[in-house]
Amino acid sequence: MEAVKCHLCCSSEIEELHHFNRNGDQLNVSICNGCGLVLLSPRWSAEEYRDFYSSQFSPLEIPPPEKHKVKGRQVWDRIQSCPISANFKPKNILDVGGGTGYPSSTLKH
Repeated sequence: MEAVKCHLCCSSEIEELHHFNRNGDQLNVSICNGCGLVLLSPRWSAEEYRDFYSSQFSPLEIPPPEKHKVKGRQVWDRIQSCPISANFKPKNILDVGGGTGYPSSTLKH
């Protein structure tokens, strides 16, 4: 794992929100306390990504809609608890690599 600074504002004030993906793989979803960007940090090394996608990755199994809502709500609650979100009223959200889309779906509503 390697820690990274924010890709937008270069801040190193990164707070982890979630530590595992839906399959139990370690995946550190974090938010920048400088600008609010949600990113992976610490993230896998290039070698770990190569290993995952060449030997462990399988097609996504999409959870039922009820699970989407619960998980999306958990992500939203964690985002709301970060200092940057005190006046967080986004008009637009860019979700890159959102997988099943449950976090952005929750944010939409």
